[in-house]
Amino acid sequence: MADIHTNFGEVISELTEDALTIPISRRVFRACSTHKFFELIELRCFIHDGQRTAEMLVVDCTNDGVPTRNEIGILYQERIGLIFSTEETKIPEVRALRKDFPVTLHQNLVRRDEPASLCLYFEPWEVVQRSWTPQSHLNRVLWWLSETAKGTLHREDQPVEPFYFRSPFEIVLPPDFDEKIRHPDFLLTLKRVEDRVFLGCFLQASKKRNVQLELTCLVIALQPVTHGSIEPFPHDLGTLDKQFAARGATLFNLLCTEIKRSVNGEGIPKTSDSKTLLILQIPVQRNDNSVVERNEYKAFCFNINLGQLGEACGVLTDGADGSYYDIPSFGADLSSNDAWRSIEIEPIEITSSLTHETARRASGIITDTAEFFGVLAGVGALGSSLADIWYREAWGTWTFVDIDYIKPHNLARHTAKHFQIGQLKANAAKQIVEENYCDGYAKASAIVDSVTNWSNVDLKTAVESADLVVDATTTLAVPRDLAIADLKRSASIFLTPSGHGSVLLLEDSDRNVRLDGLEAQYYGAILNNDWGEQHLRGHQGHLWVGAGCRDVSSVISVELLQVHAATLARQVRLRCEHPDAVISVWHVEEQSGTISANKVPVAANLTVAANGWTIVWNTHLQDKARQIRSTNLPNETGGVLLGYIDQKLQTIFVVDILSAPLDSAADSSGFTRGTQGLEEQIQIAQSWTANIVSYIGEWHSHPLGISTKPSEHDIRLLSYLAEILNRDGLPGVMLIVGENQETWSIQEIQE
Repeated sequence: MADIHTNFGEVISELTEDALTIPISRRVFRACSTHKFFELIELRCFIHDGQRTAEMLVVDCTNDGVPTRNEIGILYQERIGLIFSTEETKIPEVRALRKDFPVTLHQNLVRRDEPASLCLYFEPWEVVQRSWTPQSHLNRVLWWLSETAKGTLHREDQPVEPFYFRSPFEIVLPPDFDEKIRHPDFLLTLKRVEDRVFLGCFLQASKKRNVQLELTCLVIALQPVTHGSIEPFPHDLGTLDKQFAARGATLFNLLCTEIKRSVNGEGIPKTSDSKTLLILQIPVQRNDNSVVERNEYKAFCFNINLGQLGEACGVLTDGADGSYYDIPSFGADLSSNDAWRSIEIEPIEITSSLTHETARRASGIITDTAEFFGVLAGVGALGSSLADIWYREAWGTWTFVDIDYIKPHNLARHTAKHFQIGQLKANAAKQIVEENYCDGYAKASAIVDSVTNWSNVDLKTAVESADLVVDATTTLAVPRDLAIADLKRSASIFLTPSGHGSVLLLEDSDRNVRLDGLEAQYYGAILNNDWGEQHLRGHQGHLWVGAGCRDVSSVISVELLQVHAATLARQVRLRCEHPDAVISVWHVEEQSGTISANKVPVAANLTVAANGWTIVWNTHLQDKARQIRSTNLPNETGGVLLGYIDQKLQTIFVVDILSAPLDSAADSSGFTRGTQGLEEQIQIAQSWTANIVSYIGEWHSHPLGISTKPSEHDIRLLSYLAEILNRDGLPGVMLIVGENQETWSIQEIQE
């Protein structure tokens, strides 16, 4: 009677523990000796270069969990080979030694004529071995056999199983493979990256003559196959054809057609060293009546060129000039020619390059919120990190704007590489993000200019048409200029000088509160919150907060930069999904790494035109002034105004309204502001805001029944203010607060 078991390995004469040399083999031997469902039959080993490299315990495994006459074909008693390697890093193997052991889900790829290899563990060996014992291993074998026999090893909610087991070789297809593979203008080329990996890309077919191809590709689309019908990898073309013929697919005829289509009038040189690669598109469905869930791609390599393959298949002929040519016609009986059946093939795994869809899925991003055009102004250390993050998660298509170039010291924090020193930052950022994907797939644009140079038509068009403009320039001018530009929506982000803080200012979707107004409210939050005192520590007072990314502080670790970049990148993305304006401040605690978040309530802006100037304040300040007035009635009250003036924009930004100093004098008919503690308050405002916010004018209230129209005394006071502030070239500013009404007055001394 023929042996029903595969002869695998070399027999060890003795069936004793002492005959084993590998410690883990000896432990399992003892476990088998006491396990009621495992009977030791014999010991075998594997020899390489005269050295024993692995040992196998051959056992008969009886399993009460295996249903009688199950459809899968698992027997109540199976002969199993338990293999253990001398290399401790190799996971123990389990082989089913019965020659006709069924092909099932969760098996590993094996060489020709080797017994089936059971895939017992989902995790890598370095994880499994932490809790692995011989007894648990034997129980795992029982579990695998019984669950497979019941058809429950693969859960319904798991992805459909592939048609073939995985191969140790791999081809990475370009993301636009489906679009271009049938296009006559494109040629798929494969570049070997490592011994086992090929990277695919498309080349213009017109350049084919100038390219030495290592592999010539043939692509065949097959009929749908049903999940669960896994086949062992075929080792020759005949077996491959037989597998698909059993499913009603005419692989051989399709192959012949594709070979003929690939040969042009010039023929194929017989001396070509190019091997042939066959790529199969296999639609996989969960059952015979369900829709196709996905297309699986498998590849097989022929160790012969396309001409030799075509000749063996009977569709090409050996010409007299050293080339193979197409045979004009061929009959349906070509498959009877057995020459092609024995052609050896080598399986190669197929994967796809990163696509926008897979990148978004990996980051939990919905495509509907990710397809838009944006402008990122400033791609220095912070901006380049944001660009890299947003492209890795495929959030938006961006135009990068920057006028600077990469300097050697930038590499400490910038995403640029050494070979990019001297490149313009906008171009470098574009190159970096596009190289996260297959060549030509991801698109970015670069404009080398200042983002507010409206004389640049391309720049102006890009900014005005963008769905979102993000300012990462860490300058004072850009967000204020963007605020008056005709945009859809904009944001400004920056780090604080110490590198421990970061800030996001985001306009509402209707742009009712723009960046300039948000900036003023941000300073107001600094002055009125406990976190404000240390928020901008380390500033030098003459540059925009956050200029520490560039010049103010040379000591900001790349770790801090990346922490803030990740926070800002995520928050910009999430906040843009909502219409509201945002002022958010984050602080990283130096020792613990704790990130604290402070969200500042955004008030509606109030804008007043007066004497050629624009005054920007907000409803929060309006409510504050009215509340102070109401609290002091029937007396008048007042105090000073804090803010800053943008001379270019002719705009006065009001940041805070201070209450009257304690030494002020007030009654129902007048108010005289005191000075107690006022100088200290102004100095604090200057210090906490990097010398941006300071004294800009005065305010006072009018009692009930009195309008907010300036009195003669008010006019004299305003003239005095204008005289004093003119010493610094500034206008005099006065606010009068009445019952539900305010009046702003501005006076300048004309030279």
